[in-house]
Amino acid sequence: MVPYTVADGEEAALTQSRPWLQPALALAGAIVAPSQDLAAELEGSAVSFERLAVRVGDLNLLCSPMMVREIVAPLPTIPFPHTDVWLVGVANVRGTLVPVIDLRLAFGMEAARGRHQYLLISGAGDDVVGLLVDGLPVLMTFDADALLHDLPPHPDALRGHLRGAYEYVGLVWFDMALESLLASFAAMTAD
Repeated sequence: MVPYTVADGEEAALTQSRPWLQPALALAGAIVAPSQDLAAELEGSAVSFERLAVRVGDLNLLCSPMMVREIVAPLPTIPFPHTDVWLVGVANVRGTLVPVIDLRLAFGMEAARGRHQYLLISGAGDDVVGLLVDGLPVLMTFDADALLHDLPPHPDALRGHLRGAYEYVGLVWFDMALESLLASFAAMTAD
């Protein structure tokens, strides 16, 4: 059972027998994801777990579905002057200005050509950010047994931001700690 905290202090539970939140709680918009420690504890005890699978070039990445608020088609951006090339600019997402990061460029790859990209919106308030990825993300289930003992080669920007790597249908999938990766991007832009 994964507890969700509601702003007014009431507790609601999401279980297999009741997979949906009560409509009044969902519409209130005050639901906060479980703490990272609780999520890690639950993942460690699970035989299998779900991840949002995305592609960035030839790189297969996973992140917690709880870290992604929404997925939208790429929006027009206004560039930031004097910033790294991977910080594409800022986009207006329903009245909220969202910094947009092109993960291909952040990982040292060439810009996307001929691939349909999507914008993953993560975070809330002042911490909201958009990440450009190739193609639509897919929710996938991974077995804990598929964990690789050694991390295969990966971009330097991901160092220290991986929970592990899994093999699935002959491909290697890197499980990102998206919250720490985003914090490192924020630190780079603050300099």
